[in-house]
Amino acid sequence: KELNQTEKSLKGMNTSSKKGIGFIGKMAGAFTVATLAAGAFQKISRAVSQAIVGGVETFKKYEFAMSKVKAISGATEAEFKALDKSAQDLGRTTFFTAEEVANLQINFSKLGFTATETLNAQEAALNTAIATGEDLARTATVIGSTLRGFGLDASEAGRVSDVMAASFTSSALTLEKFQTAMTKIAPVAKLIGFSLEKTTSVLGILTDAGIEASIAGTSLRNIFLKMSNPASDLSKSLGRTVGSSEELVEALEDLNKRGVDAENIQGLVNVRQVAAFGIMLNNVEAIKRQTEAYENSSGAAKDMADIVGDNLEGAMLRFKSAMQGLAIVLTEKIAPSITAVVEGFTNFVSLITQAADTKLSEELEQDRIALIGYEARLSDANLSQADRVKLIKELKSQYPKYLENIDAEKVSNDELKKSLRGVNDMLVNKILLQQEDEKILEAAQDEADAISKKREKAKDLEEDIAR
Repeated sequence: KELNQTEKSLKGMNTSSKKGIGFIGKMAGAFTVATLAAGAFQKISRAVSQAIVGGVETFKKYEFAMSKVKAISGATEAEFKALDKSAQDLGRTTFFTAEEVANLQINFSKLGFTATETLNAQEAALNTAIATGEDLARTATVIGSTLRGFGLDASEAGRVSDVMAASFTSSALTLEKFQTAMTKIAPVAKLIGFSLEKTTSVLGILTDAGIEASIAGTSLRNIFLKMSNPASDLSKSLGRTVGSSEELVEALEDLNKRGVDAENIQGLVNVRQVAAFGIMLNNVEAIKRQTEAYENSSGAAKDMADIVGDNLEGAMLRFKSAMQGLAIVLTEKIAPSITAVVEGFTNFVSLITQAADTKLSEELEQDRIALIGYEARLSDANLSQADRVKLIKELKSQYPKYLENIDAEKVSNDELKKSLRGVNDMLVNKILLQQEDEKILEAAQDEADAISKKREKAKDLEEDIAR
């Protein structure tokens, strides 16, 4: 735009300046164009630099997250490529970035999901997180732990997702409350034979009544255990044990028909479960209704996610994810070169550090040379007694272990020379031993470097074979 405006100005100026000033005007215009072009180039350079830096930062975080996925999941090369492709594809087409999808895969892997199970379960987590507005990685953890708690296959992640989405919109349950309660009740519900849908419906009724999620989960767990225990007062009152979702409703209905009141409830369950059990008895029809709704909630999470995403905010989030996906794809091409440059600088700094680091054997040798210098100075016939005493005191401070018994005022030259030879011999022995240790360390380092190079060659060969 600036160049076009300048061009128009130049045309007008040349039209009005036909004579001597025409050349000067053209030259001035040319310099103006050059200045504007340089400014435009600087703006473009800054924009490109910022884009590259942003792309590298995005790719760096994504690559680091995927490295964790590979390490935790134990996926084969083919499985990891499938996870990587899936994360990038979902990152370009949903609310969530590829890095966020990678964190989802990390959390599933931590729960022991295989690569195939993660691929089967991740779309359900995405739909739930979009529908509920919750954090994607945490949603994955809740879905995964619920699947494990109820002993369900990863292919049923969609079922868990739909029940969660439906319960969050029809009761006081939230992701946090659902997670808190399910960690306490899910394994027991699975053991006794209560379904996910039935358990969730009862939890929803309890939280609707104001009972905290932790207390609701604990109370329900203890009630379920009493119902399945033939020796409990509750089972004896029912005349049978309860071992399925259907039997739970029948048992509650039987107790209601008998007219069980608050006083009777206290004799059937512990004091801490009285409130929860009372709410269950008073809401049998609601439990049946909610259970049926959850059992017919197939596709609920996907439908809710579509509704939530069908607006400008959803479009902007998808656009942001798509741009980050583009940055990852483009940066991935130059990442090996950037990595090589960074590693090159790292090795360079290490070499400088090693060069500046004096070996211990060299330090000992410097001490030995200094000791010889002291001996030479003390042998000087022109050395005054005062200077001689001063030198001996310096020696004693540096080598107290070997010269501690020498009296600086009275020691003879022969005694001093004998002591100095002892110190010198000690230093020679130390130097020889230290040199041997350093040779061993250098050999070990060389061996480590050789192994590292072999591994790099093997890695390159594997990549060549894969290509």
